[in-house]
Amino acid sequence: MNRFSLLMITLAVALAPHTAFGQLDDVFGGNSGQLQPMPPANGASSIDLSVLLRDGGFNLVDTPSADFCKIEVENEDYTFPVFVYTSDNKRLIWIKIGLDDVPLDAGDHVDKLLSLMAFSGSYGPNFYSFDPETRLISLYSSMWVENISKKKLTETINIMVFQATEQAPSWDTSLWTAARHVGSWAATMDDGGEITINLRPDGSFDLVNGATSITGNYTVADGTLDMTDTDNNNVSGAIVFLDGNHFNFTIGGQKLNFERR
Repeated sequence: MNRFSLLMITLAVALAPHTAFGQLDDVFGGNSGQLQPMPPANGASSIDLSVLLRDGGFNLVDTPSADFCKIEVENEDYTFPVFVYTSDNKRLIWIKIGLDDVPLDAGDHVDKLLSLMAFSGSYGPNFYSFDPETRLISLYSSMWVENISKKKLTETINIMVFQATEQAPSWDTSLWTAARHVGSWAATMDDGGEITINLRPDGSFDLVNGATSITGNYTVADGTLDMTDTDNNNVSGAIVFLDGNHFNFTIGGQKLNFERR
């Protein structure tokens, strides 16, 4: 076994509790937040959403109907699933963009979700929602059936896609995970020695154990830290965060408690 493999961390898979999300129930609670008042009952009109969306240049996916359609809109690095549907009483048109599922170990990032509430309304009647059961973050908008047109529907969808892309750091959980690993970390070995890891924003790392120092590159994706040194030796595994300043590693059967320096 090479010295890199001996010194690299074998990471254990674990999920942190999500009690921090309890404070979100009153803010998001899985409901739509800024609900509009009901329109007068005598203004009902019949529309076909699939026709409006096709005329607007969108490609429909799955099986569209007059009252419910799904499209996919690409912008920069994202492909957004967009759902357009009428309310039960046929008075409102709802537009929903499904954004991301919040992992169970992201509890200390409640500030990210709360920041989305501050964005709500900054692009007109658009607002974010977090469902604590499905853990899905979504972006919503609505309009009266009486006011809908191909132009207005197309503009609203494009604005929502632009908004979601611009505010991705607050809902894209892959960006949360990457950011929380960056920094310098230190842990004490059983023999009293110290091991340190420096994970830089550019994807490079340093690992120091006593007089031995190793450098290379790393990636963080789907809860896995993958490290490759300059000799092309590779080790990957899962990381377990206790909070924003502490995580556990397992190395050679020894559990190490790392703290941000």
